[in-house]
Amino acid sequence: MSNKRPKSASISFTALYTGAVWQHNQLGDPSLATGSGEFLYRVLQPFEQLSEWTFGSNMRTFLLQRHQMIDDQISRRVESGEIRWVLEIACGLSPRGLRLRSRFPRLNMIEADLPDMASRKAAVLAQKGALGDHHQVTPMDILDDASGQSPAAVIERLIPEGEPVIVVTEGLTPYFSLDVISGFWKQLASALASRPGSLYLTDTYRLPGGGGLSTDFLNTGRRAKPDYPQSGQFSFRVQ
Repeated sequence: MSNKRPKSASISFTALYTGAVWQHNQLGDPSLATGSGEFLYRVLQPFEQLSEWTFGSNMRTFLLQRHQMIDDQISRRVESGEIRWVLEIACGLSPRGLRLRSRFPRLNMIEADLPDMASRKAAVLAQKGALGDHHQVTPMDILDDASGQSPAAVIERLIPEGEPVIVVTEGLTPYFSLDVISGFWKQLASALASRPGSLYLTDTYRLPGGGGLSTDFLNTGRRAKPDYPQSGQFSFRVQ
C-alpha cells in the first residue's frame, strides 16, 4: 500500500496548521500529515508558547477544544441511536471521518469539499482502504445553489429521504461575509427541514458589531428557521 501523503500546494495556511495540531495531539492520522503543516507547526511553536505564557491560552488550545467539542456532540448522538449519518463540509485534512468510522463502524460518513480537495482526500482514504458504502467523499461548493455540487443536492443524493443527519462545518464560516454565508445557511436549513432530528455543528460566526466569541451548536428540525440574534449566534430552531 502506498504511503503517499496529500500534496499541500493549494491547501490554505490555516488548514495546514490545523492539521498539524491534530497530528501532534493524537487526533490526526499519519496519512493526512503534510510536510508544510509540520513546518508551520514548528515555526509557530515559540509564538504559541508566548501566547500561553501571556494570555493563559493559545490558538492550539482553541483548535483542539473546538474539534473535541464537536466530536463529543456527534458521539453522544450516534451512541444514543439518534443519528446514523454525518456530513462534514469543507473536510480538508480533517481526520474526523476516520476516527468516527473506527469507533462506530455502522456510521455513515460523508466528507465533502471543493473538487480538488475532495479528490485528494478520496485518494488518501482509498489508499487506506477506508472508502466504501459507509464512508464516501464527494465534491461540494457551498456557494453553489443550483448544480449537483450544491449542499442541498449532495444531501438529497446521498442521504436517504427523511433520515436525520449531523452536518459539520469546522473553521469554514469565518472566511465569508455575513451576506455570503447566510445564503449557505438558508440553503442548509431548507435541505434539513424535512429531516427532523438533524443537527448542524459549527464554530462561532462573529457578526459585525456583535458580541464576543463562543462555540455555538446549531440545531435543525422539522421546520428550520434561520435566526440572527444580536449576540453573534446563529441557529436553526425546531418547530
